[in-house]
Amino acid sequence: MNLIRIAALLLTIVGVIGGTVAPALAQEEGQVILRYEGRWDRQESGVGDDLRDVMFVNPLVGYAVGARSTILKTTDGGWTWTRLGERREPGSDYRWVHFINENEGWVQASDALLTTRDGGQTWQPAAPPNAGASYGANWNLGSTRFQVHTGTRPSSQALSRSDDFGRTWTTLNPDLPSNTFRYIVFVDPNNGFLAKGTAIGSTVSPELLFATSDGGRTLRPIAAGQTGGNPVPAFLSPTTGWASGPDGTTLLATTDGGTTWQRQGTGMGSVANLQDLQFVDVALGHLMSNYTANQVLRTSDGGWTWMVLGTAEQMGLSGAAQAIWFTDAEHGWVVGLGGSVSHYYLVPVWGYPEEE
Repeated sequence: MNLIRIAALLLTIVGVIGGTVAPALAQEEGQVILRYEGRWDRQESGVGDDLRDVMFVNPLVGYAVGARSTILKTTDGGWTWTRLGERREPGSDYRWVHFINENEGWVQASDALLTTRDGGQTWQPAAPPNAGASYGANWNLGSTRFQVHTGTRPSSQALSRSDDFGRTWTTLNPDLPSNTFRYIVFVDPNNGFLAKGTAIGSTVSPELLFATSDGGRTLRPIAAGQTGGNPVPAFLSPTTGWASGPDGTTLLATTDGGTTWQRQGTGMGSVANLQDLQFVDVALGHLMSNYTANQVLRTSDGGWTWMVLGTAEQMGLSGAAQAIWFTDAEHGWVVGLGGSVSHYYLVPVWGYPEEE
């Protein structure tokens, strides 16, 4: 091995040890070609309880939640996890987690809504928006939280908002349309989108996706008859967003707030069981389906083309995937049943150009 090759090899090793991450493009260093490839590694969560949701505030600090009052935290990108609080049987089944920063955040089950301001060392129950409230879909916009919960009648739902970390609530819409709202997304204090779900075997209503421009006080149906039975929305602005399509093979994309939609093929046989959909920006997005086998797909052009980023085998999951979170194109996580956690990241690979 000549000195040029040795120097390039040392450069690569130093980059790996130092945690250097470069774009996943090939670059030439003398006679050695360096490139970066995506890789999935299973990470040991230390728990066997089902994990339902995950969120990272940066590539190092993240949280995962799940069954039996499970709340986990990592400060090293998921290589080690610490349980926050005691495991309880049966305990709350936490299905949502959101952190505003490394210290301030929320975890939620249908029967519990907790807040922390010290990175999860201590937790306080939020004041219920309604007496005997059962908590459902939610969204955080900085320190503001939008919360769907049981309404004034057992058969109704309401949408409330808190601007003081759950101490007090303002009811925005005391009587939401019937059916369960499974997802809500707010892009600013006034503009948001709500998606209803339908039970398996029930009649699918043509109005499942709604938009609001007054903070949730009034709703208008959009994409009537175009979405599937349980649309999953992802919006970046009042005009730009996506939702799962009607036939299991497509997404719907809009650039005018849902007035018109364009179909985007995913290349999958079906995403009828779409578990999660996340767009980091107008170009980079990820979706996860548990149809036949868990798969994570990526788009780099706003949903027009998709590639398989990871399969269940590649991710090393021991149970069905439940949620994804990507901080950027280089760092992503999937959590699932049985305490499964899998991490996507880039690794440097070096080689030599073929001799002519």
